[in-house]
Amino acid sequence: MQSETRAPKVDILETGLLLVVPSLFLGVVATVFGDGDLAVGLLSGGLFGALLVSYRRAFYAVRTENGIERRRRSYSDAPADNPWVRLASVEYDGRYDRLLGAVLAILGVGAFAAIPATNPDGPTVLRLVVVGLFGTTCPLLIVGSAANDP
Repeated sequence: MQSETRAPKVDILETGLLLVVPSLFLGVVATVFGDGDLAVGLLSGGLFGALLVSYRRAFYAVRTENGIERRRRSYSDAPADNPWVRLASVEYDGRYDRLLGAVLAILGVGAFAAIPATNPDGPTVLRLVVVGLFGTTCPLLIVGSAANDP
């Protein structure tokens, strides 16, 4: 009976293929059957491939006597010295959520208010719209998530 071993090369190969194959496939389809825009096909295929890679990260490959098997990752046994684990376990006062929401709301409204004062042909308008949307949406998420806390 052979022991099970991890297969990191299989993980890397599958991750790379999941990222590259949809990008190339949609790039060729967009060029041949679409309007001929290769960049749009590569970008949309790359986004789809990135989505597939994010799902693939939940599993890891193991070489067994029956061949390669996929096992589900367990994140509960993460090492305590991992900085992300320490950051996630920090306790803080819930009042900071309301303060963060208020600051982001002021930032978002200020960004939207600054749009008429900028050059309409410049890239600054798009940046202000993105900051405004972020600044007005995040406080709503903060209030919604804080409403579920006991």
